[in-house]
Amino acid sequence: PGKGAGGWEGEGAETLGGRGSRGAATAKTAVMMSQTGHLMFSTVHARDSISALARVFELGVPRGDFLREMVCLISQRLVRTICPDCAEKAEVPAELLEYLTPDEVKLMSEGTLKKGKGCRCCNHRGYRGRIAVPEYIVFDNEVRDYLAESRGIQETIAFLREKKGYVPMWEKGLALVAEGRTTIEEVIARIAPDR
Repeated sequence: PGKGAGGWEGEGAETLGGRGSRGAATAKTAVMMSQTGHLMFSTVHARDSISALARVFELGVPRGDFLREMVCLISQRLVRTICPDCAEKAEVPAELLEYLTPDEVKLMSEGTLKKGKGCRCCNHRGYRGRIAVPEYIVFDNEVRDYLAESRGIQETIAFLREKKGYVPMWEKGLALVAEGRTTIEEVIARIAPDR
């Protein structure tokens, strides 16, 4: 791959990827290059997709320019999966119940919670492998119009949930716990929202 402007690397004339938009100049360059027809891929250090939006705007990227060029924003965390060879039935530890909302406790009680007790297959860790827990925002005209004005995080989440079927990583992680694929401890450690 060849090096482009501002440290951007390209696989071809129309596709460029960056090491990350950590500064205002890099973020603005990415938007400027996308305006010339390049398909841009970049990373932003943020907790989740909603925080990534706020981070881009904090970097000083003009809101209108960013929203016109944005196609999709993806955020993900990797969580360890329970070893299938030593998985056994589990419950949410009492000290973690207070961390969950009543609806989340209900989801856990209706699920098939498991934990790995540890075996040779998982090197006695109880976990083997990882799974991605993604969340994403697809930018169509309705989303662009909505985000054209500065909005609060909870308001934005409510809009995306109602209009676009947005599901936060936290909820997807809890669903994996209820399915017996990972543990509540793992999801809290990797994904937990500020409460």
